[in-house]
Amino acid sequence: MTEGFTINKNSVPNASLVQYPFRYYIFGESPVPGTVQEQTFSANSFPVTGPLFLGFEANPASLSEQNPAGPWWFDTYQNNNPDIAFNLPAQWDWITDEGEPDDPKQFSFIKKSDTSGLFYFMKSFFAIPAEGIETSCPSSVPGSGAFDFGPQQTIFANGENMLLCLRVYNLSLIDFPTDSQPKVRIYRREWDHNTGSFVSGSGSILVDEISLPQIPKAGATSFGDQDSSDAPNWVYAGTVFDTTGISSEGDTYWKFWAITWIENSNGTLVEELSNLGLNSIPPTNINTHNSVLSEPFSNNVGLYNQVFKITKAGLNNEDPPPGGGETPPLTPLPSPDPGPIPLSARGVGEPIFIQSLNSNPRDVVPGDRAQLDLIVNNFDIFPHNVLLLYYDKDPELGGRLFDMELLPKVPAQDTFRVKNSYLPRSCGTHSLFVKMFADDSSSDIAIANITRDCTQLSISEAFYTPTRRQLIVKGTAKGIL
Repeated sequence: MTEGFTINKNSVPNASLVQYPFRYYIFGESPVPGTVQEQTFSANSFPVTGPLFLGFEANPASLSEQNPAGPWWFDTYQNNNPDIAFNLPAQWDWITDEGEPDDPKQFSFIKKSDTSGLFYFMKSFFAIPAEGIETSCPSSVPGSGAFDFGPQQTIFANGENMLLCLRVYNLSLIDFPTDSQPKVRIYRREWDHNTGSFVSGSGSILVDEISLPQIPKAGATSFGDQDSSDAPNWVYAGTVFDTTGISSEGDTYWKFWAITWIENSNGTLVEELSNLGLNSIPPTNINTHNSVLSEPFSNNVGLYNQVFKITKAGLNNEDPPPGGGETPPLTPLPSPDPGPIPLSARGVGEPIFIQSLNSNPRDVVPGDRAQLDLIVNNFDIFPHNVLLLYYDKDPELGGRLFDMELLPKVPAQDTFRVKNSYLPRSCGTHSLFVKMFADDSSSDIAIANITRDCTQLSISEAFYTPTRRQLIVKGTAKGIL
């Protein structure tokens, strides 16, 4: 039985200036019909099963007499320029340590140059087969099925149409200029599953440029106001992507990224909030997402950090495996590099396993991330979907899940490399466990040790400590709207 969720409310200097109404939700799933256990776990007698999810909404634009927002929000965001944006939650992070209360004044903002790539990681991007009634993105109007599409799919056949939808937000408290045009470009770029990076020498390929309707200002929907509209402060940008010919010579992997901006009627760029937005409208043939010229706090460029596979001849008909279709005997792997990063399993008896796990660096100072590098090896004659779960400490002993990766169809008798990062939030040695689950029931686990040296007090140069955003805005301005 769950003990529920705990919500902490920290004290903030001059709270009346930055206050806003807030409410939370706890979501559960209805029991599967025929479930033997039908015990009610809610004080409100609502039966739930499976995991619980916590959600919230906040309205820093509230004009409600009972729950008004503080004047700081209107002075900063209403009497200023607009802010068109993607959902890039990894740009902001706590800099408080594990066990300490989250302090709204202790936020950091990651730099574009940070090697983890987190600055660009985007959420609210969806890819599903474009078939039947699902040939266009749903409306954002509540009650119109805005969330009734999916589920997300990561494997498509050559020649299959993909419906790509991503949310674009108006994070300001004003409407966009009259006669202006919000725009989005979606690009694809080929991914090398063996190196865990984009294919060397490959550039980005334009999928589509999309003109959007005007996006309602943030706060247009309010549970505290009587006169607010029902429109959320986002719309879908969507297009149908025809994959014909992309994998005609063999299976390929891809990642998608996008740019958004507001264009005046004369084709010039609309200026956004200070330190936000693009420096100029990028050329259509731009090669990489991180070469777009933008302001230091820009939220206009997003990379969806999921690999998609387009197969040559159907979802389950990848290229024939080498070796005539016979599974080769498992051969001993070379010994890993000596050091404090052991593997707890070497894949003995398993057709698919974790070949290696390394971190760089192994010793970090407060504020620094360690880069993790993992290789999955598939000895089988069939491709396999793989799920990787990353934990800080042993998950059997209460370890905390901090990341996950879904690998679509690791090729037969091939490897798949995954790179990500970890930020230790307490001093000492952290044992990171990576658990692997394959669709053939194979499983494996690997362990890497990372030590945070708290005698070093410097904060990584990968982070800003913004001064222009004061008090609670550091945590909320980009995180809740």
